Amino acid sequence: MSATYLCRRGNELSKLQKSAQKSSSVAVEIDEDTAEWDYGGYEGLTTQQILERKSDWDMWRDGCPPGAEYPGESPEQMMERVDRVVAKVRAVQKKDLEEQQPDESGRDVIIVSHGDFSRAFVARWLNLPLDSWQVSL
Repeated sequence: MSATYLCRRGNELSKLQKSAQKSSSVAVEIDEDTAEWDYGGYEGLTTQQILERKSDWDMWRDGCPPGAEYPGESPEQMMERVDRVVAKVRAVQKKDLEEQQPDESGRDVIIVSHGDFSRAFVARWLNLPLDSWQVSL
């Protein structure tokens, strides 16, 4: 199998590097754009705790306000970041298809990230708005 892993720095990276060392056909690429949504001032709070502070809050519509340690992220900022990853994956796949030999199967792209990023990625891959994947509580 030939694959490219996109991940952010942290625990995912060390696990991927160990796995990639076992295979010469696996490339690990650090891409900070695959980080989870920046919760800003809501970092460390559960959804229920956030809703107790702001009952009509919807992350997919409202984003997350700045906090003391984290800047927070709007839906527009998240969408821009996810769109960069979508474009990068499509470019890798396009290049691979152009260079692929008839007897080759092509290269996979595996993204290691978190839930909200993953939902946003699927929405944007399908050219849908971010809030297409919101979950009702």
